[in-house]
Amino acid sequence: MGSFGVVGFGGRGRLIAGKLLDLGLQVVGVYDSNPAKLAGVQFPTFSDLEGLLKLEPDALVITTWPSSHAAIIERALEQGVDVFVEKPMGASLEQSQRIVQAQRRAGRMVVVGYIERLNPAITKLGEVADLSEIVRSREIRIGLMPPTMHEIGVLLDLGSHAIDTAYHLFAKEPVVRSAIMTAEREGEQGEPEYECVIELDFGHVRSSVEARYANIRRRRLELESNHEYFEVTYTPAKLKIGFPPPKLRKHPRNFEDLEQLSKNVETTFDLPKREPIGLMLQLLSESLKKGAVIDPLCNADQALVTARAIDTAKKVATYRFIEKTAQ
Repeated sequence: MGSFGVVGFGGRGRLIAGKLLDLGLQVVGVYDSNPAKLAGVQFPTFSDLEGLLKLEPDALVITTWPSSHAAIIERALEQGVDVFVEKPMGASLEQSQRIVQAQRRAGRMVVVGYIERLNPAITKLGEVADLSEIVRSREIRIGLMPPTMHEIGVLLDLGSHAIDTAYHLFAKEPVVRSAIMTAEREGEQGEPEYECVIELDFGHVRSSVEARYANIRRRRLELESNHEYFEVTYTPAKLKIGFPPPKLRKHPRNFEDLEQLSKNVETTFDLPKREPIGLMLQLLSESLKKGAVIDPLCNADQALVTARAIDTAKKVATYRFIEKTAQ
């Protein structure tokens, strides 16, 4: 098991195809609706999906726009082909539900590319932290505006990673408490948000997700228990744990005592230099051989949890409309 067809050959599709080859896996062909993207490609190319499916790959890798995911996945599953799809699984809750229903009918695998699950910092966090003691989490994700922003908005694009990561860590389906979205124009159907702040509960964990588009890139997760805190930086992968000073007066008496309140004992961890996308594709290949999605990869049912949270957040959101300044 190890032959793949790639659907969508933009930047992400090209990257994944190259990584598959690096892992010694076979790319049997690629399909893109835009012929210009297929010029000079080293693999067999196809102008329609059916031509690629006739090669009977073990799995399809789908990196097209989210609005096209459901139809492509349904067709692949009908043909008995397993699927890896870049997040989000669908552009809406309804589309995500269609995919899950098709996956259950076909009895095949759907793996969704929530890649932070494979980040070395998240892996180490799961090893050193007692996640049952975490009471608060906060993730900030800032990134460049993608070409698909007009289609999906920042919550589905960036914020979905944070929701999925928290769900992966705490193993509780989130309850959305509140949401604030910022968009440019009021009254336009489907106007996408470019900033969002979502408050959720994952069981007893109070969680905040902030996402926005800007000319900088930032990915950071903070977690707190009643005794310690953790800081995760995704790229490059870093993990830090902090504890209160060993001798701390409960009632500070002077300025020096107050200074001690900020002098936590901190430990950083040496993390392996492992590329999450390579780990993800390696586990994908192993999942195909096993016939089941290997943890911590995200399966269709798990991705549906994030899709439900996003749908709820959009329904309960308070919107503000501010013209976006040029970046």
